[in-house]
Amino acid sequence: MLSEAYDPAVNRRIPLRHVTVVAVLAFATALVGVGLLARSNTPPSDNPYLGDQLRIGAFFVPAGAFVAWRRPEHRLGWLVLAVGILYWVSFAGQPSIVWLMMHHPAWEWLTRAILAVAISGWLVGRGILIALVPLCYPDPAPRGRTGRTLWMIGSAGIGVAALAHSRLWTPGYFGGAEPIGLASVALRVEPWAWRVVLVSGLIAIVSMVVRVARSPIGQRRRDLPVAATAAVLVVPVLSSLYGEVAGHDLFSWSEVVLVWTSIAFPCVLLYGVVRHGVLDIGVVIRRSTVYGLTAIALAAAYATVAWAATTASAAHSGTGRVLATGVVALIAMPVYVRSHQLVDSRLFGNRRDPAAVLAAIGMTVEQAPQGTAALEFVAATLGRELRLPYVAVVLHVAIDARAGEPVTVRAAAAGVPTDDLDHFELIGPAGSIGELVVARRTPHEPFRPDERAALQGIARHVAVLASNVALTEQLLASRRQLVTAREEERRRIRRDLHDGLGPTLASVCLGLGAACERIGGDTELGAFLTQLEDELHAAVDEIRQLVYDLRPPALDELGLVGAVREHVATLASRAVESDTALELHVESTDVTGELPAAVEVAAYRIALEAITNVTRHAFAHHCWVRFDASPDALYVEIEDDGQGVGAERRAGVGLRSMHDRATELGGELFVRACIPHGTLIQASLPLAVAAGALAS
Repeated sequence: MLSEAYDPAVNRRIPLRHVTVVAVLAFATALVGVGLLARSNTPPSDNPYLGDQLRIGAFFVPAGAFVAWRRPEHRLGWLVLAVGILYWVSFAGQPSIVWLMMHHPAWEWLTRAILAVAISGWLVGRGILIALVPLCYPDPAPRGRTGRTLWMIGSAGIGVAALAHSRLWTPGYFGGAEPIGLASVALRVEPWAWRVVLVSGLIAIVSMVVRVARSPIGQRRRDLPVAATAAVLVVPVLSSLYGEVAGHDLFSWSEVVLVWTSIAFPCVLLYGVVRHGVLDIGVVIRRSTVYGLTAIALAAAYATVAWAATTASAAHSGTGRVLATGVVALIAMPVYVRSHQLVDSRLFGNRRDPAAVLAAIGMTVEQAPQGTAALEFVAATLGRELRLPYVAVVLHVAIDARAGEPVTVRAAAAGVPTDDLDHFELIGPAGSIGELVVARRTPHEPFRPDERAALQGIARHVAVLASNVALTEQLLASRRQLVTAREEERRRIRRDLHDGLGPTLASVCLGLGAACERIGGDTELGAFLTQLEDELHAAVDEIRQLVYDLRPPALDELGLVGAVREHVATLASRAVESDTALELHVESTDVTGELPAAVEVAAYRIALEAITNVTRHAFAHHCWVRFDASPDALYVEIEDDGQGVGAERRAGVGLRSMHDRATELGGELFVRACIPHGTLIQASLPLAVAAGALAS
C-alpha cells in the first residue's frame, strides 16, 4: 500500500506526469547517445571532467526517474532527474560542438546555441544538488517560510550564475578575447551569484540535518543515511566558498569529494528506498523486484534453450526459438510464483504461514527460561519470523489488590519502536490482560486483512503465556511483599520485646529479689517469692532467645556490615586458638543508612552461610566479603582462594538456602569458579521491591 499522500486513484486521472517521466528518460537516453556517438567520431578530448559528468548522470537519471515515477508529487525525484540530465547535457555538448565544427562549420549559430546550454549544464546541476535538493528531503517540498525563502534565493542564484556563465564563456573568450559589454558584467556578477548559491546551500544542508535529527526515532533511522550522505557536501561547499574569497580552494581534494558524494547520493537514496522504505514506496520496490526476477529468469531460460537447440540442430531453421518460446510459456507462471515467494519471504517472513510462526514460538517457549524472559524470547521470535521492526508485550498488572486500577507495564520488547504501531488485545481467562504491540514494516503501510487475522491468532496464543507469566509474577510479588512485611514485623516485635517487655520483667525480678531479702528466706512467703524470681529469670532468658530467633541482635546494634565484621572477628579469634591459616576480610562501599529489614537479614544470612562453607570445605587461605549498594539493589560478594567448586557439584543445604533467600526477595544468586582456583558467590537483592512493600 502506498502512502496517504500518494493515492493511485488520483494519479490514474493525471497520467501526464508519467508520460513526462518517460519523455524525459527518452530525451536523456538520446542525449547521452548523441554525446557518445559524437565523441567516437571526434579526436580525443583533453577535458578531464567529461568522465565525471557521464558517471554522475548515469547514477542520477535512473534514481530520479524511479522516484519521480512513483512519487510524482515529491520534488526530490524531479530534482535528482534534472541534475543527471544537466550533467549529461554538458557531457554531450563538447563532442557535439567539435563534430559540428569539423563537419558543418557553417552552422555557427547551432554551435553557439549548444555551447551556451552545455557550458552551464553542470553548473546548474551542481547548484540544484547543493542548494535545492536538501530542501526537499525528506519533505516533498520546502517546509515553512525559511525553506521557501531559501528555495527562492537558491533558484535565483543558480539562474543568475548560469546566465552569467553562458554569456561569459563564448568562443571569443575561449580564444583569449577580453570580455566587453555584457560579458564584462557577467565576469563580475557570476562569482557573487555563485557565492549566494554556496551560502544558501550550506544553510539548506544544515537545516536538512536538523530536520532529520528532530524527527521521530523511526523516521530518523530511515532518513539518516541519505541525510548523512548529503551532509558530506558541506566539505566541498566550504572549500569552494573559501576559494571564491581567497582565490584557491581550502582543500585540494574537495572536488574529488564532491564528485564521489554526487555519485553516492542517488545510490544511498535508492538503498534507503529499498531497505528502509524511504519516501514510502517500499511496496512498489517489492513488486518491481518480483517482476524483475521473473523477467531475468525467463530471458535466461529463453536464451539458454534457444542456444542449445540451435547448436544441436546445426541449422538456422528457427526451431530453437520456437522451442525456447514454448519452454518459457511453460515455466512463466512457476517462475513468477517462485519469485514472489522468495521476495515475500525475504521481506515479510512467514506471514503467509501462521502455523510456522506458531511452531517457532512454541520451540522458543520450550527453550526459554521462566518468567518475563519467556516473553522476551517470544517477542524476538515474532519480530524475526514476520520481519517486524518492533514487537512488544504490554501487560496490565495489579500491583496491589487495594490499589484499584492495574498498572500497565511493558513486559517484553524487541526492536526499535516507531510511530506506526498496531495493538492486538491479549484476552486471558479473566478478560483483557494486556496488548501485543507491533510496528508496521514501513510507515503508512497497514497490515493486510490476512496479516491482521494471523496476528490476532498469534495474540491468542501469546495471551495464554502472558497470563501464566502475569500470574507467576503476581505470586512472586506477593511472596516478596510477605517476606518483607514479615521481617519488618519481626524487627518491630524484637524492638518492643527488647525495649519494653524485657526491661519490665527485669525490674520485676529485681523487685522480687528485694522483697525476698526483707522477708527472709526461712518463711513460706519468702520461698514462694524466690520461686517466682527464678521463674521470671527463666522467662527473661526465653524472651531473650525468642528475640534472637526473630532477628539477629547484632543487626540492630551494629548494622549489617558491623554485624558481619563481629562474626568474622569471632571466627578469627577461634582460628588463632586452633592455629588455622584462614584470613577473613570485610569490605563495604556505599552501604550507609538503614536497609529494609528483609534485605538486611537475607544479606546477613547469605554472608554467614558462605563464610561457614569456606571455613568448613574450601581449605582457603583468604576470604573476602564485599558489600556494595546502589539506589536499586544491595550487592553481596564472597570470594575465596580455596579449592573451588567442581563442574559436577551438587548444591547442598547451604547453597539452596542462600539461593532461596535471594530469590524470595526477587534477587539473584550465582556461584562461579574463579581462575585459577577459588569460588565466587554473587548475590543481588533489590531494594526497591522491599521499600515498595514496606510503603504499601
